[in-house]
Amino acid sequence: MVMEDKYELDDSTGYLIFLINQRMYSYLKERFEKEGVNVVEAWILLEVLNGVETVSDLKKSLKADMALIQRGCDYLEKKGWLKRALNPFDKRIKTLSLTEDGKKLRRRLSQYSKEVNKLAFAELNPAERSLLHETLLKVTKGLFCASFKVSD
Repeated sequence: MVMEDKYELDDSTGYLIFLINQRMYSYLKERFEKEGVNVVEAWILLEVLNGVETVSDLKKSLKADMALIQRGCDYLEKKGWLKRALNPFDKRIKTLSLTEDGKKLRRRLSQYSKEVNKLAFAELNPAERSLLHETLLKVTKGLFCASFKVSD
């Protein structure tokens, strides 16, 4: 009997990324839920404070479908963390901004994000963390990820 080449999951970069992603997501999900938001809603708050001003800009920056982003914005507005206002130059566009409570919440969410990164990559020295980050950014800008289209 001829034994085929054995393939271990640990040999798969994708599987390792999946494991890290699952653990980081669980960590954030638990903390964000205590704050009353899900991960997508947290990303929306983070992006709005970083200068993203419209729902269509959120769609581009988060690479998520419009319905998911609209639901997140609706929820955040209902909770009093996000405001939508008509753009004075184009009444078809609503500009997004955070309320004072939204800014406070965003600071806590940002802290959780920093914590999870610190914990997840504690085994790496600063140069290794930087190299990993640069490498992953390069992968996301590559043809495989760049050609991925989000549905509306």
